[in-house]
Amino acid sequence: MSVHGYYKRDVKDSCGSKTPIRIMRTRCCSCSHTHAVLPASIVPYSRISLSDQNEILDLHEQGKSASEIADAVPSADENNVKAIVRKYLLHWLQRLLSETIKRHPLPDLVCQCFSHYSRQFLQIRRMPNILFLKTT
Repeated sequence: MSVHGYYKRDVKDSCGSKTPIRIMRTRCCSCSHTHAVLPASIVPYSRISLSDQNEILDLHEQGKSASEIADAVPSADENNVKAIVRKYLLHWLQRLLSETIKRHPLPDLVCQCFSHYSRQFLQIRRMPNILFLKTT
């Protein structure tokens, strides 16, 4: 892999404001495809952090309504909450149960989702991802 370039991406923080982060793009020397190197705290194709999405699911399991959850998690509005819960129920709940993966602690969840499914927890698009446990 060689560094191909960078781009900025906004991620909503726990206060609800957007935080810009710099994402590195790499180019594979053998296949010439480019790839983004994302931190484990980000769910691909989502602006809401993994920890906030997991908190939304915790509150949902406690029986809170979408509006109550949106009030408790400033980075998500009611539509975001409904979409995250729907994504979890349709695509991820049975996957976690089938491999007895727990949603806490988050580092273990990330490692096990990559190990079993080659993608980040709550990622829907099916594309191969690689988890780098050590710095590159």
